[in-house]
This record gives sequence, C-alpha cells and structure tokens, in this order.
Amino acid sequence: MKIEGGRLPAAHPRSARAFSEISMPIRIQRTKLFRDTPPGSAYVGRGSRWANPFLSSRFGHARAVGLHRAWLAGRLSRRILGRLGFNDYEIAALERLRRRTLRSLDLLRGRDLICWCNRTSRYCHADILLALANITDLECAA
Repeated sequence: MKIEGGRLPAAHPRSARAFSEISMPIRIQRTKLFRDTPPGSAYVGRGSRWANPFLSSRFGHARAVGLHRAWLAGRLSRRILGRLGFNDYEIAALERLRRRTLRSLDLLRGRDLICWCNRTSRYCHADILLALANITDLECAA
C-alpha cells in the first residue's frame, strides 16, 4: 500500500452500518464480558499484530492515537522518535513493525475491528486501521 504525501484518509465513520445499504466495517468495543470474536471481525488491541505501539499510559490516549496515525503515514522520523524517548533499538523495531503493519492491512479489509476504546471516543487507532484497510483505489489516486 502506498500512502501519497504522508497523508492518511479520514477516520472511518462509526455510523456507516446504520445509514448505508452497503455493510461497511465498523469498530467494535471490547469489554471484560466480551467472550467471543464475532465472525468476520479482527481484534486489533494489545497482543495483536495491529496493536498501537504508542502506549496510552505513556503518551495519553489522544496523543497515542495521533502518534499512531503519524507513524503509519511515515511522518515520525528517527529524530522525532528519539525525542519521544525511544532508543535506537526501539526505533529500528518500530520501523520494522510499521512495514509489517502496512503489508498486513489487506487482512483487515472488509472486517469489523475490535478494540478496548470506548465506542464514542473520537480517538481510536482501530479507526485509522479501518480507513487504511478499506481505502478505495479512487481515494489512493486523490
């Protein structure tokens, strides 16, 4: 997947399923009572290959999601990551993880994504993954 100009598409609309005849993937909130992963969905929280490497406990929730967006767009240089407190080893690991994450977005295409964020939260890395995984060829050309 190629991201032109370091820009990512806008966040995926949470209400797409209610207002569209075409069933678009959505973000599903995981809770402690959550037992099974619904068919056609994928967990993208901690412990998954799509987890946000920028911890909310370290950066705050909104900033962690913003860093995730910038990181996937390739806008976080080694220098910026160093200023955020990452060492050279961690920066190299983040670069490898970014490449793997972008290559594996096809596995999320058309699937609902499950995370721990509150469904009404404006900030969630799953929304970024939804937008990237379900981007159309027309959006890539724009």
